[in-house]
Amino acid sequence: MPHPIPWSITRGSPGDVVTQTELKEHLRIDDSDEDDLIEDYRDTAERMVENELSISLQSQTLILRLDRFPAWKIPLPMPPLISVTTVAYTDVNGDSQTVSSSEYTVDTTSTPGNVHPAFGESWPSTCNISNAVVITYIAGFADAAAVPPEVRSAIMLVGGEGYENRERVTDLSLQDLAIYDRLMA
Repeated sequence: MPHPIPWSITRGSPGDVVTQTELKEHLRIDDSDEDDLIEDYRDTAERMVENELSISLQSQTLILRLDRFPAWKIPLPMPPLISVTTVAYTDVNGDSQTVSSSEYTVDTTSTPGNVHPAFGESWPSTCNISNAVVITYIAGFADAAAVPPEVRSAIMLVGGEGYENRERVTDLSLQDLAIYDRLMA
């Protein structure tokens, strides 16, 4: 049985990575009769690529929940990491606490980014409960221009596949695209 994902996402509105105009150019569509449909396929393609690659395409707030602090660093899913907003926990007495930002270091250059105790510090002890540690952070590319070109191409391919073959596409996955393996290599 798969384990639940211990993080949640508060997403911005989709559609910032590939514009509707770019997808229409990719599809060679000049009229605006199906703009709403094209926008839906673009939004879906962005989410599919984001989920498949486990990355944040645009700035979004994420929350990671852990039952306890690990020995040292905590990798933060859905890179690239921009910043850590809060590191909160339930102490051994059952009280909510927040770790001071001076007591931890944020590594935004690693992939995935991580947070770990500052030099000379250690993570505090927590109550023995589920989700005793809650880390709120922001991840995503600075803007659409910062998204790697191969990721933007994947979005256009998936959006185009959905639009062009909508009658046969029910559970479209990225692996169904003939070019997928080469694109993601």
